[in-house]
Amino acid sequence: MRAAWQLVVGLWCVAIMVLRAKGGPRGPYWSWRTETAFGIDRSVSRRTKLEATKAYSRWVALTRRL
Repeated sequence: MRAAWQLVVGLWCVAIMVLRAKGGPRGPYWSWRTETAFGIDRSVSRRTKLEATKAYSRWVALTRRL
């Protein structure tokens, strides 16, 4: 249950970050984040990106509490 709550809080925080970032989710900041997370290889599967997003969201929720 705790992991699910951390995921919800983390996704909320990430959504706020997307809204605050200039250029939206396809802007330069998020392009840079994608390149640093996955490299320039475009063959990374959608599932891998989703799992990484979930892990990042949980990390955001945990660091937010600190």
